[in-house]
Amino acid sequence: MRKYLERKIILSNILIVSIIFAFILCVKFDRNLYVGANEVAPTIDVKEITINDEIIDNVEIKYNWQIAIPKINLIAPISEGSDIVTLRNNVGHITGTGLSKGNISLAGHTNTANYKNGIFYFDRINELDVADMVYYRINNQDYIFKVENKKVVSENDLSVLGESEENKLTLITCIEGQRRNRLIVICTEYENIKI
Repeated sequence: MRKYLERKIILSNILIVSIIFAFILCVKFDRNLYVGANEVAPTIDVKEITINDEIIDNVEIKYNWQIAIPKINLIAPISEGSDIVTLRNNVGHITGTGLSKGNISLAGHTNTANYKNGIFYFDRINELDVADMVYYRINNQDYIFKVENKKVVSENDLSVLGESEENKLTLITCIEGQRRNRLIVICTEYENIKI
């Protein structure tokens, strides 16, 4: 299963590199034809459209339903619900939000004064930056997301749980010293891998 995934990733990367190379040649060709002496041709940021193979290889599958965030060394099981008991030992899937499509919303504890017992899986999600990778697995299917945005909302702001036509992952946790606020990390789907 892992070899199949590795082959698929290698082939995907070869395809991506080929497309980038072809695009660069086209841009270079177009630049010679159309760009005047004082004009600047557009550049391509290759980092934005390639996946770091080293990070993918380091994602360990421990649970059938899990979230993994290599940047903060997180691999956590997911369970249905966002009540105190569920979040004590798992990241909680917020009931009524997407499971594999739409807005998949997950909640986890941060080590604040309010929660002295349990595992604080989302204790470091504040360290995530735009473009960091997040991996989500459900029913033997893996999804890759990248961080798109971080924001703080009131604990009563449920708009972050709204339906979405595009696939996204919404991570929610408390903020130390801000009891009535929540940190929201919004991730958009990057690639879908079927194993």
